[in-house]
Amino acid sequence: MDKRFFTLSDVSFTLTLVQGGTFFQGAQNTDSLDKNFDVDSYEEGPVREVTLPDFFIAPIPLTLDLWTAAGRNVNADSPAISPETPVTHINALDVTLFIEYLNSRLHRDGQLQPEERFHLPSEDQWEFAARGGLLSKGFRMSGGLYLQEVAWAEGRVEMEWAQPVARKQPNELELYDMSGNVWEMTSVRHPSKGLLAKGGAWDSPYNDCRVTARKWFSPSTRSRSLGFRLAL
Repeated sequence: MDKRFFTLSDVSFTLTLVQGGTFFQGAQNTDSLDKNFDVDSYEEGPVREVTLPDFFIAPIPLTLDLWTAAGRNVNADSPAISPETPVTHINALDVTLFIEYLNSRLHRDGQLQPEERFHLPSEDQWEFAARGGLLSKGFRMSGGLYLQEVAWAEGRVEMEWAQPVARKQPNELELYDMSGNVWEMTSVRHPSKGLLAKGGAWDSPYNDCRVTARKWFSPSTRSRSLGFRLAL
């Protein structure tokens, strides 16, 4: 089963299977002969060997249609370009409440097994999926060599907010927008740094859109550049 299909209030969404495996997570800029050397890396280490079991992840960031199907409000500062725009102007608590509601509804509807829970991906899960999992070709961006082919990024004049999803080239697992469009929350929390996000956003420079890049947000932050993606 390569995909899981779900419905919430007539809005359908899918999650994609990521087959488990072993990879080297993170990047370093000190030893060009060692694993995951990247001259542009900054506080992305230490490089670690990580083994993950199978998991599922959404092929796109969570969009306005699914957010509103759960009865969540759209922030007045968040321009709704289309229902397929990533939801932004949300903080960590907003996301926690949404996921709790989603789990409750889909358990009640029998779409989830009792032991299953939607959640934010860990950094390891996110990065492994962004790299293309077992099919990875080793790109610095998720899905290709050239930023403009795989990502809404670099804050071009015509862009003032996130763009509709799945308009750029996907990665090896057919996952979209893992570089650019919106920073994506992970499950990682640090007592002083806050909430870890990955992937870069529509207003991010090239370096921030690399699969190993990191950015820390306060859990209370609501930003037009910050969204999330479901995992299972």
